[in-house]
Amino acid sequence: MLLDPEGTFFHAKSKSRYITVNGVSVSGRINVSEEDGTIEIFTPIDRNPAGKVDSIPHGEKLEVQFTPEITKHINEVQVGYITAAYLTWFKALGYSWVMQSSLKLVRKQILDCNYALDGAKVVDLRSERLFEPDIGVVVESGYAYPCCLMYDRAIIFPAPTGSKAPTPKNLAFTSDSQIIPLNLAVMDLPYSVSFEGGILIFPDMLRKEPSIPEHLLYIFEDSGKEPQWLALEK
Repeated sequence: MLLDPEGTFFHAKSKSRYITVNGVSVSGRINVSEEDGTIEIFTPIDRNPAGKVDSIPHGEKLEVQFTPEITKHINEVQVGYITAAYLTWFKALGYSWVMQSSLKLVRKQILDCNYALDGAKVVDLRSERLFEPDIGVVVESGYAYPCCLMYDRAIIFPAPTGSKAPTPKNLAFTSDSQIIPLNLAVMDLPYSVSFEGGILIFPDMLRKEPSIPEHLLYIFEDSGKEPQWLALEK
């Protein structure tokens, strides 16, 4: 449906086996003709109680109601976005990404398949454009959060432990929020990432001695400036 500009719930491959036609609930299916786009409704007599199909009122108008299967699985869909976004970050950054305690609830969201947990947040971009999976940072209410653009959604992850940023679930992100793509590298050594001086990535292992990460990537809010690798000393 996302990839078809003309797509509607009628085009969804999976639909409820029961539909309501002019107020009568029957077992049936709905298809869209590939030839001319005609909506086709099938109500087999042998799959319904005797006389059920014949009881459907006929007139000038035909009112059809059905429930797309996807609407019954919104929780799984949201967790699917989070899982894909989490792995997209892991591919881009490696263990510097996953070794953050701030992502504990995100991993629980994935393992328990429970979007209601206060981990990552999925935001509908409400844009006509479909985005290829890409990582970035989203700035909202003065705070910077790791995010991932994916087709028609932005997945917002919690800020690292130690940041004073509220959890993503407590903020109202919109398609107008400032989103800046990032180009990060997988390194053999763990490293931290700073966005305009604020913490964006901070692996837990760097909180041990030595307490300051040896490698830090400093990203400027001005996308025209090249990020800088800094070697830090106590």
